[in-house]
Amino acid sequence: MRKAGLSFLAVICLILWACAGSGTAAAGMQAERARSAKPQVSSGGAFTAAVRADGTLWTWGYDQRAAQFGINTFRPGQVGSDTNWSTVSAGGNQGSAVIAALKKDGTLWTWSWPAHWGPGGLEMHLRGWTPRGLEMHPRGPIAPMVPAQVGKDRDWADVSVGGAHIAALKRDGTLWTWGANGHGQLGAGTTAPRNAPVQVGKDRDWVSVSAGTAHTAALKRDGTLWTWGWNMSGQLGIGTGGDPRAFASGTRIPPTYADEHMPVQVGKDRDWAAVFAGSWRTVAIKTDGTLWAWGMHGIAAPGVCGIQVRPLRLSRDTDWASVSLGKDHAAALKKDGTLWTWGDNGSGQLGIGIDPVPGRPNTTGRGLPAQVGTDRDWAVVSVGTHHTAALKADGTLWTWGSNYHGQLGDGTLPDGDGARYFPFRNAPTAVSLAPDNGAESRPGAPKMVRLYPRGRTNDVPAILGGESSVPFIEKGRTLVPLRFLGEQLGAVVRFDSAKKEVTITKGTVTIQLRLGEKAAHISQEGAVPRTVALDVPARAVRGRTVVPLRFMSEALGAAVIRTDVGAIFVRQ
Repeated sequence: MRKAGLSFLAVICLILWACAGSGTAAAGMQAERARSAKPQVSSGGAFTAAVRADGTLWTWGYDQRAAQFGINTFRPGQVGSDTNWSTVSAGGNQGSAVIAALKKDGTLWTWSWPAHWGPGGLEMHLRGWTPRGLEMHPRGPIAPMVPAQVGKDRDWADVSVGGAHIAALKRDGTLWTWGANGHGQLGAGTTAPRNAPVQVGKDRDWVSVSAGTAHTAALKRDGTLWTWGWNMSGQLGIGTGGDPRAFASGTRIPPTYADEHMPVQVGKDRDWAAVFAGSWRTVAIKTDGTLWAWGMHGIAAPGVCGIQVRPLRLSRDTDWASVSLGKDHAAALKKDGTLWTWGDNGSGQLGIGIDPVPGRPNTTGRGLPAQVGTDRDWAVVSVGTHHTAALKADGTLWTWGSNYHGQLGDGTLPDGDGARYFPFRNAPTAVSLAPDNGAESRPGAPKMVRLYPRGRTNDVPAILGGESSVPFIEKGRTLVPLRFLGEQLGAVVRFDSAKKEVTITKGTVTIQLRLGEKAAHISQEGAVPRTVALDVPARAVRGRTVVPLRFMSEALGAAVIRTDVGAIFVRQ
């Protein structure tokens, strides 16, 4: 689930985009994300993982028993030396740590503690329910302490880690799962565990997936929502589960009584834009920006008692962009870049500056979303069991909540005495990362240009009709009006209408483009002129010349930073 909800196994969000609900647009953005690294963070039960803008992967937390996840477990430590990581998903629970990550070449890698490996990758099996919750039992060779590739395929597009299973998408739209399967969370029609990826049905139109503790939720290109697996609390949202007798002491109703072993559609709506699976709950966002939840009462549906077995709208707001579920708290981003949290605050995990009351952890919680500070530049948020991690648009990393396993990564000790002892933090605290391509914020840093991609290519006339800065997706590339971008980055843009040529000059760099030509010619003082191939050529749309965003930004010395709220920042 680690893209949205761990234990509620919470995490970040898939790094899911709140776009206009278009399958075409979503697929285009997903393809572009797979080719380029952007700062990303994902919270596991008691550890945290992050990908920096330079493509390096970092982990920390889960104390010395899982030291392999970081060089210094109380501060971010780099995993290996590779610089081509693109996506990470953290999962497991308070007693385990599981990570899956993608590289830019489309390969998929996993590693864990404790877990075990079979012939095809990470092999996880549930021992069953204990007073401590779900447990995994040994089976096969001990899992490696470093990333190991899953198979040989190079067409993986996205991955989500749950409590003890993994779900992943390929670029052809197929969906694959493996790991524990006691509740049918693999969607394979059985409860037998799998130690290698198995395809979910034959459909090739899946666009996103989120793995929860023991259930899975996914979206199709047509905007329909599908769930399967554990349903004791109605977390599948299909109208079943949630029988109060199943929770009674001494009940004979098994926790599997309402499970579904194959994907089941949630209602008939075709306007779902994103979904996030937790433990006892599931939340989703529609294309109109409304937020919906179902499953166990409490943080899933603030102010609503009992269990919701069908989607319930949480608020009147229509600007939600992404959300992440924890064990007993949640965090969400709005499209304006603000961050909101609600639920339990027993470890300060809401980040609202209020200390928890010893012995009375719920007295400082919030039943409704409360804004974290006043900043409007939050880009990504991911929730662990009792901690929260988030990134700002400038690439800086912030954490708060429980630190008993060092999961905050701020260098303070989870136990002991002295100035470095800090068991929790009740407000966002910056986590130091080494500079990487200017992603770390500094005083006096250059301005950042914010863009909002919208729609599909056939929406361009309406998009560009009144807004000169709105980019759009075409063939997996983001295109943006040239004059706006060039001038924002301090370049001089000249057009030759007769030759249909454009010349962009900034300092000693000159870029020449011809409309319709899939090439750009770059010359710089003291360097050999070069020609760069373009997947999508510059062209005129409604009287404006549009060009590939990343190519033009980097050619002018700027970096492109993408966020999970659908915004793009171009940083000089």
